[in-house]
Amino acid sequence: MTPQMKLNRQNLQDLQCIRDIGPEKLKQIIAEAGGRAVAPIHPKELQKLMDHALGGDPVTADVLLKQLLSLHGMRRQLDLDSGDIIAGITAGIRCDSGWDESQIGQWESVSAKFQELFDLPIVHLTAKALDLSYQHSHLLQSSHVITDIRPLFNKDASEIQGMTISHKLLLRYDDVEGEHGLSVALDERDLKALIRQCERALTKSRTTQTQLKKKANLETLIPGAD
Repeated sequence: MTPQMKLNRQNLQDLQCIRDIGPEKLKQIIAEAGGRAVAPIHPKELQKLMDHALGGDPVTADVLLKQLLSLHGMRRQLDLDSGDIIAGITAGIRCDSGWDESQIGQWESVSAKFQELFDLPIVHLTAKALDLSYQHSHLLQSSHVITDIRPLFNKDASEIQGMTISHKLLLRYDDVEGEHGLSVALDERDLKALIRQCERALTKSRTTQTQLKKKANLETLIPGAD
């Protein structure tokens, strides 16, 4: 049975953008991406590759990349193959899009090339690496260090005689239950230790990436890296 995807307004806008790329430009993207060595690359690098193949269209490249990565996540979650994905999109378009037959025919003319791009090993590996990178029980959303200055009063609180300076590390993170916050008090020694640990973690990341490339010829993806 052909699955049918429920498409929201943003999905339809993105699919319209992909529809308007046309099969020839998708073919160019496939040729350029398919010519790369099979290895995970940073999504920004994949977007630049698509932008170049499109002749300089970063907005369309961003939409295309976003849909490819999102649909790969759906494929893994629901254990679908690429044919199921494309068939589900097409069924959803026919049911929910409001497109006329000419526009639907235009989508169907690019859907095979979109599926071919979706199936490229470099796209699959990049999507999988990104997905695995964020498969954790808690995901950090933001962090801030708030500095507190607290007055020291005399015995009858009529005069400020000094101040103390302390810090709080505020963390916002997500889990399966939603967004949460955590506040941790830090003194200056804690801050310096935290800086050292962060710098060490960045060094370990660079060392691992370099050693894997040099000794095993393996590319690595570091989420959040520029």
